[in-house]
Amino acid sequence: MKKIFVILSVNIFILININAQEIKLATTEQFKKFLSTTTYVVMSDNPFSNYNDVIKESIAKVWTLTPYKFVTNEEFEKLKTNPSNSFIFLSEAAYTQNNESISLDILNITLGTKSGNLNLMPDLGSAPLAYLPKDEDSEEIEEQYLYFIPGILRFFQYNTKYQANQPQVVDLDKLAKLNKNLLANKVLYFCPDNLTNEVNSIEKISKIYSGKVKIASREDIYKLLLDGNANAAVSFIIKTNGKPGLKGFKFIIDANTGALIYYDIYEAKSKEQDGFTANDFKKLL
Repeated sequence: MKKIFVILSVNIFILININAQEIKLATTEQFKKFLSTTTYVVMSDNPFSNYNDVIKESIAKVWTLTPYKFVTNEEFEKLKTNPSNSFIFLSEAAYTQNNESISLDILNITLGTKSGNLNLMPDLGSAPLAYLPKDEDSEEIEEQYLYFIPGILRFFQYNTKYQANQPQVVDLDKLAKLNKNLLANKVLYFCPDNLTNEVNSIEKISKIYSGKVKIASREDIYKLLLDGNANAAVSFIIKTNGKPGLKGFKFIIDANTGALIYYDIYEAKSKEQDGFTANDFKKLL
């Protein structure tokens, strides 16, 4: 699969600002600028991937922030040097940790830059999707996150509009704390494989958390995110697969507005703790 490839000399980054020395994070003015652009959505050229079908359906159902066009990788190469263009594209990012190469898939949202250097494109909150184990097929990995693509697009829109109206960029921790009350009266959805054993049933969760919870299939969550279910919030987790030293990420968004409700970075000491835990549910109270 030919992917847009980014080399990072950082430990990890997510969405807005985690150790992103090599990533040009967008300013408030650049968030405002995004609102007046046409957004070019870059297609994958992998014939075995379901990404194109998912991104096309998701953009058509979810994206209202800017005019958009679907383009090929070749067209992207020409368009990316125009700072007046904006982009959404899937990339594979790589960085080195303890002399080992780590790769992950990322859904990027950026502005163009005259140099065309991907690391210099103003980044408006790109989202990691999954770590890429060396011994697993990339098409199997993408099934872990494709269902959540419409949710990420909803977050991109929410975050861009929010940041454009702030005196300075607000980090994710603060944003989630401001929005925590949005969880009230919503049903909180989880995929079964995102819950650790201590909270892998409604019965176990109800002993810790008093809110409404539903454990649902990826297909059902994909549909409610496409539809923008106003009564739902959805969790998504980038798991470490128990690998020491890697950072995992957990977040919850409003399924309709895309508002960030919960955000956490973690390092799992074992696969049994790699996911949403009892402690996470306690933090939601």
